[in-house]
Amino acid sequence: DFLTIKKMVKDNLLSKLVNYEAHYDRYRVDVDEGNWKEERKPGTGVLYNLGSHMIDQALALFGWPNEVFADLSVQRPAGRVEDNFELIMYYDGLKVTLKSGYLVREAGPRYILHGTAGSFVKYGADPQEALLKKGKSPLEENWGTEPSEYWGKLNTVLAGLHIEGKVETLRASYMGFYDNIFDAIRLGKTLDVQPAQAFQVIAIIEAAYKSHSEKRTIELAAFNDEVSY
Repeated sequence: DFLTIKKMVKDNLLSKLVNYEAHYDRYRVDVDEGNWKEERKPGTGVLYNLGSHMIDQALALFGWPNEVFADLSVQRPAGRVEDNFELIMYYDGLKVTLKSGYLVREAGPRYILHGTAGSFVKYGADPQEALLKKGKSPLEENWGTEPSEYWGKLNTVLAGLHIEGKVETLRASYMGFYDNIFDAIRLGKTLDVQPAQAFQVIAIIEAAYKSHSEKRTIELAAFNDEVSY
């Protein structure tokens, strides 16, 4: 799904993008006792757990934001760490909203994009994790192919023509990441994911915690001289 959206943004299918919203939700009422992710320690909670992936995607699409605002909460009765967040990243003319929660039994859209020419709405999650849990291998034929009922809906104008319909989700494989690691170690090729990118994700997360604690929007101009994407 993300690769499909990345191509859509690159090809300017919605013209000027003004709103990008992503969700990564689960339904888990009970706290997983003994799981380090549920303990009050550095790097725990849903913002670090699931939010890191969503922030990384936003940075890959749009680069470093101007400002960050965040609201974090503990919603489960026995919860000890935040299990719900809303993070807003502000760009020039673009608002990026990232949301995640553990008490979402009925999932809404995973991605919502609005631009001056149209919109794109996508339900359903990347099928690879579910396939791995079933014992499937990335080496199998048609790995990473998403069922058509989960393809996103595009409603836009291209070359003066109004287009409305489903967009087939691009096939993907986690193996691409590990193949690149192998090539970097054995063949000296450039890493697709640089260490500085992980640093940037953590910087956004820490800015989000600061925003929540101080109940204000955090300007990120001070980080511009220290990091680049």
